[in-house]
Amino acid sequence: MELSQLRAFVAVSREGTIVKAAQSMGLTASPLSRTIKELERILGGELFVRTYHELVLTPLGEQILPRAVDVVSQADALLDIARGIDRDMRVGITPWASSRFGDRVIETARAANLQVDVESDLSSTLLHHLQHGTLDLAVVHLPVDLPGVSTRPLGMYQFSILTEPDHALANLKSARLVDLADHKLLMLPLMMQPRAMQRVRESLAEAGVVSIVELDLKDVVNVRSRMRRNGEIMLGTLADDTPLARVMPIKDGAVVPLEPGELTLEIGLAWRTDREDRDKTFSALIASVEPAAGKPLEIVR
Repeated sequence: MELSQLRAFVAVSREGTIVKAAQSMGLTASPLSRTIKELERILGGELFVRTYHELVLTPLGEQILPRAVDVVSQADALLDIARGIDRDMRVGITPWASSRFGDRVIETARAANLQVDVESDLSSTLLHHLQHGTLDLAVVHLPVDLPGVSTRPLGMYQFSILTEPDHALANLKSARLVDLADHKLLMLPLMMQPRAMQRVRESLAEAGVVSIVELDLKDVVNVRSRMRRNGEIMLGTLADDTPLARVMPIKDGAVVPLEPGELTLEIGLAWRTDREDRDKTFSALIASVEPAAGKPLEIVR
């Protein structure tokens, strides 16, 4: 087995097709395809299954990927040492979360004299990049269930019902999820972080909330006018550092808090487990981001 074969495997998994992976490596598709087939022969099984649009990892591929990324990352680190390159720590931060947590990661890293290169994107995209070794650390919505990726929660959202003052729910002092069962609920799309958003959907379904409309992200800026027209409601938090508070003026609307424990969504850190195992400075950084490891989670209302 050769390092070039593992690089090819990681690239195909990252890009999703042979053609895109070959372009990213400066190759043509045919030799890259042969490299993957040879690696599959060595490992004794298929690494990808072809779907309509892309190549998806098989169970064997999912097992191999974290180890392959680790080997490629360590090889790149050796090259950096030889070339005298001191790379920045690559941090991904989703803009669809309370900004305080991303800010703290950057502040903690800089306090440890680490230079930081920041990428902003959806949690799902950041996790894909993290899984393939192009990020070192990410601030994303939890839970995350990916081989070779570890997490630590930092905060938890305390949701409220956001609606118009003349809505049937507007006069409640607090609400439970079952109170939403007969109403049309607007939600941000599953693709933002499928595992986390699906858990929210499951909690809603258990409470009998089935009339759910998934918003396109480009329509969020107009969500308030849509709620006025259609009598729809939305779940969210209006802390000053959340994106919803910036695009959804609610001072003349109604905010009804959900009772504690009704709905859980966490925000936290995600990183490749192998990096923590061999880098004490990185491990210390993860533990020290506030709220530090062992402290209660911060509630975002």
